[in-house]
Amino acid sequence: MTYLRQFVLTDTSGTTADVESNGALAVNIQDQHSEAFALYLWKTNVTPSMTVGGNIDDTSITVDSIVGVNAGDVITMFDGTRHYQSLITGTAPNTINLAAPLDYAFTTGSTIEIGDWKMNVDGSGPPVTFVAHTPWEADVYSIQLTMGGAAAMDSQKFGDIPVLTNGFALRQKNSITKNLLLAIHNKGLANHGFVLQYDDRAGGGGEYLLQAYKSYPIKHGVSLRLEDSNDEIQAIVQDDLTGMDYFVCIIFKFFFNDFRFHWSSPFKFYYINLSAKS
Repeated sequence: MTYLRQFVLTDTSGTTADVESNGALAVNIQDQHSEAFALYLWKTNVTPSMTVGGNIDDTSITVDSIVGVNAGDVITMFDGTRHYQSLITGTAPNTINLAAPLDYAFTTGSTIEIGDWKMNVDGSGPPVTFVAHTPWEADVYSIQLTMGGAAAMDSQKFGDIPVLTNGFALRQKNSITKNLLLAIHNKGLANHGFVLQYDDRAGGGGEYLLQAYKSYPIKHGVSLRLEDSNDEIQAIVQDDLTGMDYFVCIIFKFFFNDFRFHWSSPFKFYYINLSAKS
């Protein structure tokens, strides 16, 4: 007796998937030109609500409260799969003025998070955590740290200040919490795969600068997956960094588009045994 197995892929309405002449399963491939974007990590202080929907090119939004909102804060907005981030230039009664015009007509149901984005803060008491997240699937492919200060920088300092006691940490939260980095000095950043670029003062004025950049596809062959709004990239300040003039973290990422079947309903997979006499 010879047994032949026929595999059948259907959706729950009973529609069977198409098979090509060479036996390959016909699939649709999503657009691989995904939207790329960058976000500063931030520490949310207040979450006001929009009371009037916005329009593209608006440079202000109307909210229910401006308590705790300050000029220079970063504002991050989400509406469905759309996002927006900008600095706040000022406030008026129930109004927040924006440095960058809106690029989407955000609705009154949008999520708004406002707070600090400069990480040169004192985390020597309770640590201070800055985060970046999105309400949809996204892949983070690089992280950049930028530090500015009045003193020259080298590998034995953190930015331009002395070596840290507890260290600066980066984490990925994606159903589990995974440490990505702990560094007490600039050399520690390099040890974790960050490429360091030191810039001297231009013309003898201004500030010294360190830019530390890590590409995860280059260093690890993978990106960092964020599945939904509960997943985050975290930066944790555990020392007093107020001696630095400037310290920020920015992540570069893109919407996650995978290869999948475009069916109108969930599908099931089964096989049928067919028998024939040998």
